[in-house]
Amino acid sequence: MDTLQITRGQINELTSRDAAPAVSIYVPTPRMGTDVLQSRIRLKNLLTEAENHLVARGMRRTLAKDFLLHASELVDATEFWNERLDSVAIFVSKNRFQAFHLPFATPEHLEVGSHFYVRPLLRVLSLCPIYYVLALEKNHVRLVRCSQRGADSVNVPHMPESLDAFLSTDHADKQYQFYSAGRGGRAGSLIGYGAGDRSVDERERIRRFSTAIDRAIIEHIAPALDPVVIVGTQEMQDAYRSVSKLPNLVPKGITCSPKMLDDQDLRAGADPIVEAVADEARRAAIERYRLLIGTGLTSRQIEEILPAAKQGRVDVLLTYEDSAIWGQFDPRTGTAHVDAEPREGDEELINEAAIATIGNGGSVYAVQHCELTLDGPTATIYRY
Repeated sequence: MDTLQITRGQINELTSRDAAPAVSIYVPTPRMGTDVLQSRIRLKNLLTEAENHLVARGMRRTLAKDFLLHASELVDATEFWNERLDSVAIFVSKNRFQAFHLPFATPEHLEVGSHFYVRPLLRVLSLCPIYYVLALEKNHVRLVRCSQRGADSVNVPHMPESLDAFLSTDHADKQYQFYSAGRGGRAGSLIGYGAGDRSVDERERIRRFSTAIDRAIIEHIAPALDPVVIVGTQEMQDAYRSVSKLPNLVPKGITCSPKMLDDQDLRAGADPIVEAVADEARRAAIERYRLLIGTGLTSRQIEEILPAAKQGRVDVLLTYEDSAIWGQFDPRTGTAHVDAEPREGDEELINEAAIATIGNGGSVYAVQHCELTLDGPTATIYRY
């Protein structure tokens, strides 16, 4: 069980079809103060309500209690509540029990249906839960792992800590006695330097230093694709970017000396950069929707969107977080029926469309009213 932070991959897993019933619980959890007791009471009450829903669906009460047992144990799990962020999301089905701390607030919510209720998680698709900051200076190099919980320096094996230490080691002399000319020379050509050759200019030394740093980082964090932000002088950034093979190196860095910055300072400076990069796909989808209105490749009607999502025709689904459409989808006829108010047996149809879209390789994004005005709670871009 992961009780820390949810990822894109875990959201994809939650959208896979589990055996019904699927119970989804969201509880707001303030990070500070004594209100955590209130969060425990909320969870306890929601579990009682979930038990009643399961009984109403035909499950015996003793089986319903067993079904929710792991979730019920969280009520008194002190360590679990000590780890809290802004909300807790809990998912229970016959084959799954997972609890996540979310780095954003969600309303209190319970859903018992044939799928997990994932719509409050959609903003995770526009966040970057984990990223790295590479603090580059000649006298000290740090790799800092950043998350919603904070920032901590990472011990990277074989990564040189300073330029002087790197140049003074036998390893550096031997490894770079013959060094590839790279982009500036012919493939396979070599440039020779004698050990301790002080005629090598400073830029070349920094380039070799950067190459060693890059190799160590790639070896340590591969195959992860978490973004890496550089903090350093322009000279150090240029040298590192000229040799780096990191596929996830963020184009924009922070130009300053990181010497006086601690790990938390580095995270605070890098957060806005990473957030902007992570949100690029969502903002591009909003603009694409605007451009395609009137072409026949968009829709705002759930009666059209849900069947298309089930068929794999939806490329992008956009939805407001505070909206809901209740009804039922008939797989035999491929039609969606919408109810003005939720009735027994109804499903939240935007959630159904989101699950089908993700399951068929499409993208789902939460949008704000100030970003996009929709004549309804959801909209889509069709593949064809």
